[in-house]
Amino acid sequence: MSDPKRYELYVDASLQAEEGGEWVKWDDYARLKAEVDRLTKAGDFMYADVKARSVNGISIDELHSMRAWEAAKKGGQP
Repeated sequence: MSDPKRYELYVDASLQAEEGGEWVKWDDYARLKAEVDRLTKAGDFMYADVKARSVNGISIDELHSMRAWEAAKKGGQP
């Protein structure tokens, strides 16, 4: 992955800057959203593949990966 982009916030003196962090350019946000969507689809595909093969038995590592993916999809950690 490439180096993260850094931003500096310049605010007109007549405006109040919102607290909570710096702003991200729309192009960068769209690129990151597309990357998250692509990786989520890839994770869903791999999860479905392992689940389909589970009829014949899966390894402990595959089971752990499935549980980790389920937790990540719910926003948690395994």
